[in-house]
Amino acid sequence: MRLFSHIVAGIGAGSIASMLYGNHYGAFLYIVILSFVINIIIDLGHTRIRGIVIRSPYTHEVLNSMAISILIGSIVWIAVGNLYGVSLYASLLASLLISGSHLLGDLITRGGIYVRIGANMLRISLADYSYKDPLANTIYVAILSLPLIISLVGIASSPSEIPWYSLVDKLVGIYGTAG
Repeated sequence: MRLFSHIVAGIGAGSIASMLYGNHYGAFLYIVILSFVINIIIDLGHTRIRGIVIRSPYTHEVLNSMAISILIGSIVWIAVGNLYGVSLYASLLASLLISGSHLLGDLITRGGIYVRIGANMLRISLADYSYKDPLANTIYVAILSLPLIISLVGIASSPSEIPWYSLVDKLVGIYGTAG
């Protein structure tokens, strides 16, 4: 999948952790940051050989990817977790869900992902889509965005938690009384 698709789907998957550990605007912004960082770092494992993009088993193997995501989730939480009001458990769960969504997206492309069996790495792929296939990217993003939509509806149901809400509410009140 394209990096943009991984990031959007990762935000959707990470929203599940947000809903489990307190769905609020700060948690949503934190999930966005976490999805960007994790997906970019996982995709740093790509190399080009004769013009063909090859995924590295160091970043696209299930256990390696989980370890990378837990490390990144911990580092990002230490850096900005308290600022956004997110617990360490929510950060770790979100990072695992984001990593899992990345691997799921790559699993349905030709390049596939890697699974460690003993001392060997086995590359598996469930479909023959190109990572650039627009239909595959759209379906992948649409399915994994469902938790994001539910999360955003939950956040919108309590708008007082959204930054700048009071300012906007006052401006609307002034405008409403002026007419």
